[in-house]
Amino acid sequence: MALGIVISVGITVFYPEVRGVKEGDPVAVVSESAIPGIVGRVGRAMADGRKNDQIKIVLNNGTEIVGVIESYGGLISPPKIKIVYEEKLVE
Repeated sequence: MALGIVISVGITVFYPEVRGVKEGDPVAVVSESAIPGIVGRVGRAMADGRKNDQIKIVLNNGTEIVGVIESYGGLISPPKIKIVYEEKLVE
């Protein structure tokens, strides 16, 4: 039973670090002006990446942004991405 607990805790702690962010994963996008801990928008990763890598994200509304992976989150929570570049179309 103790071995099972150790394996469960190990997977929970190390799995996100080993896996990283994969193409198609849901991600939480936060901006610098956002309140810490509050998720701004949700999108999908368009490339694989590791912590501190820049990757392209497509938001649910179709907007494409470039962001840096801040943290991997956990087994349930999505990785957090900090916006580096966002193209805004003006009509």
